[in-house]
Amino acid sequence: MLTRLPRAAATVLAVMLAVLAVPALAPREANAATDTVRNLDVTFDVRADGSVDVRYLLEWDFGEKGRRGIEFGIATRESWEQDRSKDVVYEVSDIEVSSPSGAPAMWEENVRESGSDGQIMLRIGDPDQALDTDTATYEISYTVVGALRTFDGVPQLNWDVTSRDYPGIEEFTVTVTAPDGVDRARCLTGDEECGQDVSGGVAVLTGGDVEPRDTITAIADFPAGSVANAEPKLEDRRLVVPELVQQDSSFTVDATGATDVEHTLVYALPQDAVREEFDLRLPTRFPVSSREDRVWRITDLQATNELGAPFEIETRIPVEGESEEALLVEVHAPVAPPTATVVVSYRVEGAVDSRGGTAHFRLPLNAASRSSDVESSFTWRFPADVTAADCVRLGLDGEDRRRGCNEDEELSIDGGTVTLESPTGNSNTSLMRFEVTLPADAVGGATAIIEPSRDRARQVLAISSTAAGIGGLGAMLLAGFLLRRRAGRPRDQRYADVAPGLTDPGGRVVKVTGQPQVAVQFEPPEVDVATAGLFLDREFKGTHTAAVLTRMAVNGAVSLKSSPLAVELADSDALQTELELDLAAKLDEYADDEAPFARNVWRLNQVVDSHQLSVVRDRRYFQSSVTNSATAVRGMAILLLGITLPVAAVLLAVFLDNWIVRAGFIGLGLGSVVAAVLVSSAKPVRSLGATGSALLDQVRGFRQYLATAEADQLDYEAGQDIYSRHLPWAVLFGLTERWTRVCRELASAGRIAPLETAFTPDFSPGVFASNVRALADTANVASVTDPSTRSSGSWSSSGGSGGSSGFSSSSFGGGGGGGTSAGSW
Repeated sequence: MLTRLPRAAATVLAVMLAVLAVPALAPREANAATDTVRNLDVTFDVRADGSVDVRYLLEWDFGEKGRRGIEFGIATRESWEQDRSKDVVYEVSDIEVSSPSGAPAMWEENVRESGSDGQIMLRIGDPDQALDTDTATYEISYTVVGALRTFDGVPQLNWDVTSRDYPGIEEFTVTVTAPDGVDRARCLTGDEECGQDVSGGVAVLTGGDVEPRDTITAIADFPAGSVANAEPKLEDRRLVVPELVQQDSSFTVDATGATDVEHTLVYALPQDAVREEFDLRLPTRFPVSSREDRVWRITDLQATNELGAPFEIETRIPVEGESEEALLVEVHAPVAPPTATVVVSYRVEGAVDSRGGTAHFRLPLNAASRSSDVESSFTWRFPADVTAADCVRLGLDGEDRRRGCNEDEELSIDGGTVTLESPTGNSNTSLMRFEVTLPADAVGGATAIIEPSRDRARQVLAISSTAAGIGGLGAMLLAGFLLRRRAGRPRDQRYADVAPGLTDPGGRVVKVTGQPQVAVQFEPPEVDVATAGLFLDREFKGTHTAAVLTRMAVNGAVSLKSSPLAVELADSDALQTELELDLAAKLDEYADDEAPFARNVWRLNQVVDSHQLSVVRDRRYFQSSVTNSATAVRGMAILLLGITLPVAAVLLAVFLDNWIVRAGFIGLGLGSVVAAVLVSSAKPVRSLGATGSALLDQVRGFRQYLATAEADQLDYEAGQDIYSRHLPWAVLFGLTERWTRVCRELASAGRIAPLETAFTPDFSPGVFASNVRALADTANVASVTDPSTRSSGSWSSSGGSGGSSGFSSSSFGGGGGGGTSAGSW
């Protein structure tokens, strides 16, 4: 469900993204000794009733003295890969912990659940006593129910022995036993086979040198009928936020043309929901041309339950003064799972427009944010027989872009009543408009409410108020930039005989004498977002971390949380680059740290900064460091621009009466001050080689595409998720709000899939975008305190749930069910 983020949570997200923008100035962490599992010995004893007795024996090498023990996580819940509406659950009982080496083996159990993910985390060791040795052995045993599956009548254990959250493992042994023995077995680590032997009905799987991010998976088949209850234990997917499951809307037009609207919305609720907020967006204004806006006036707004009991509501217009405007409605309601019904009603003026004896009814079809799995019905009632009805999408210029409902939608007209039934899973009901035609005299000749375009008025006002000072301000800024370039920046190199954005290895290379005209690039550049940010800024900025985390989030590797503030690992199998793997490792290190998120953000910045430094050092894209000495130029520029010109401009502005001339001198003075600051802040910056310049041209061309593309100019096939694909780049370029607006228009028109924000379950794309905007402005504001040196492991889903046979050719290490995690503390 796409819902708007409450204001408090929006503030939290803004702080989180601002914290990401803190430069990596925190002290570098000393090189900590690496944990290693010297030997891992695991036994799975399958019982006739389908339960499995599990024993882990871990010989742990901390690499240093002074640790307290280990943390061991056991998966209890994960998403069922065969049906994403279900979760598979594992019942864990009879946990016992000991230490054959004599290390403290007291333990504390914590149950951690978030949506479809669940685990039992065991903290093993004495919190008041550090170990006086760098090695220890721990034995952990428990019973799990729900681990077995059946394929073609054959019971099977397809189980992840470890997860990506383990340190390296030098050697391991996994033993599987069953009442009637094991027929066959298989062992996987990552995409590699490991040792497997079945003898006397006992399977022994062996291997070694397992990298930290590889998962060991054990697969074993048992004789048909030898084991009972070899089926997954499934439950309905556990929600984190309410999800819309049904919508019934009615629109009743009276003889004056006014419309009474009622939306009946049914939401599925999280299990522990007591009070929830439900959000609606009611359009109140929309541009119909470059000079005119159409206005809908909403009155008598109220929200109740299905019995008519009123709910508390709050309303606001998030962005005022623009041609496209909506009233955001927050409904606060006490709820009782599993579902809640919210009835929102209001009166609208301006939905009917009469021209030439014919009246046209046009009003946005949907008010509630919704997923694609919502069954919807819409009913329109008019005071006269309807002559025509159709689904209509409008462009930003007010012209019809497409007419006609989908084939699987049922549209019917019965006198003055029109109905539209939309089956489950159809996203066509996110149409921008639905049009009904009837005689004009039936609605008293009512006409649409048309007002001058706000966007045009704002443009005229902006041009008028800035024209006087633009010349002086622009001239001073240009002078400042030129002097700053002279004072601190060596020139980039470029391939001389090819167009910008192309490489020419071995070709002629020249110094760049000006920024070239780059062509718009419709696909992302051939570099990752962190490297692209380095090309643009020539140094680390927190927006680079934010962009990489956004890419990880849209790929499903992490999720952005607001209560409490956090970035959490979601699916380690979705990690795609070495940088993402390193960031995930850092996230894992402090996953259980109780300190605020801001205390650990410097670690993420450090990872991205280190990655960028390695890019600079390998000299593929950058020249050797060069510094231009320009002390005299800098001093003279500061004296002239920072003191002489501003003082003269202020004096002239005070004594002149003409406000236009006054604005010109104010602009001149402000431009001089800014130019002086630019020159004084000049410092040597990294300069690009020819290949780096070509890639930078690609980055700039793609930025130009995101900055100028409009929804009515784009041509994408329906179902494409271009929003998530390009969102990390929009974050990097500071164009998140604009890209979200364009994609929302495309999604509303049914030209792309509805905007996916599963990576931010607390809020919608629109509010996510408005908070990301604060990122650049707060880049150097927040501070970071000294980080904690504590580290621990936390379980994250391996990406599978054992829903398919482990003997298929597509099986991989980490594709089984369950899993454990392990780390030191």
